[in-house]
Amino acid sequence: MPSRHRVLVNDSQLSLLQCGPVDGPVALFLHGIPTGAELWRDVLVTLAERGYRCLAPDLIGFGQTIVPDTADHSILASAHLLRDWIEQEDLNSIWLISHDIGGGVGQLLLTACEDRFLRCSISNSITADTWPVPMIRLMRIAARLGLFAPLAATGIMSTWVGRFLLGAAVHDRSVLTDDVLSRVFWDTKVTTPEGRLKIQKLLAALDSTHTQDNMEKLKSVGVPIDLIWAMNDPYQPWHGSGILLNQIFPKARVVHLQQAGHFLQIDAPEKYSAALLDDTLLGG
Repeated sequence: MPSRHRVLVNDSQLSLLQCGPVDGPVALFLHGIPTGAELWRDVLVTLAERGYRCLAPDLIGFGQTIVPDTADHSILASAHLLRDWIEQEDLNSIWLISHDIGGGVGQLLLTACEDRFLRCSISNSITADTWPVPMIRLMRIAARLGLFAPLAATGIMSTWVGRFLLGAAVHDRSVLTDDVLSRVFWDTKVTTPEGRLKIQKLLAALDSTHTQDNMEKLKSVGVPIDLIWAMNDPYQPWHGSGILLNQIFPKARVVHLQQAGHFLQIDAPEKYSAALLDDTLLGG
């Protein structure tokens, strides 16, 4: 089962879930908003059983990763922190698996240190100017005014309001159990003052400039790319960010997952894991 580890990188403490043999090929999982490394738990177990050393860090502003109070919380900062960690641990031939904002971080990583990667799988990811989506833009406004943390402290985000918003992001709402909501989505973002301030800093820093500036660089990336897309996604639909990425990576292996929403890791973990490992398991 996945276990929690912490690594000192420069002046930050990177927290990550690890699973699988320590001498196995490395699979690096990058989450999006408003989740954390726990989003990947079921997928980590499946890939670890196939021999992969699975590593899922909490990005800056999320979970148990700790950075200095004055640190940059942008996705570029997360990419730089992960690049430094990868170099520090001398990780190579990495299979990069990314989702949502983590996909944006992954795209920046690919162009920063492509030689470290063997393969990249991208799912329902941001790219270029496809983000922040309207709901997150509202949260960004509140964060930049310093209002998100006190709003989250009232508990409103973890009541019916939060459940309603997340319900639109999955095909099967029954997967949003109390355990999943608490462990994957709410965690410290709503339960502790420190967590609320961290996510407020992250929301305030959201800016698509870095992903827009990176698009031309992505065209020269030569590692094999998978685009594995849940087709019931109102936030990063295939006919938006998916098409844009397919234009950047015209030779990408494309797999469309039906009856799966934005959070496909919990909505359709078996289908998603099968698509990652071998799309023929899904009939192509």
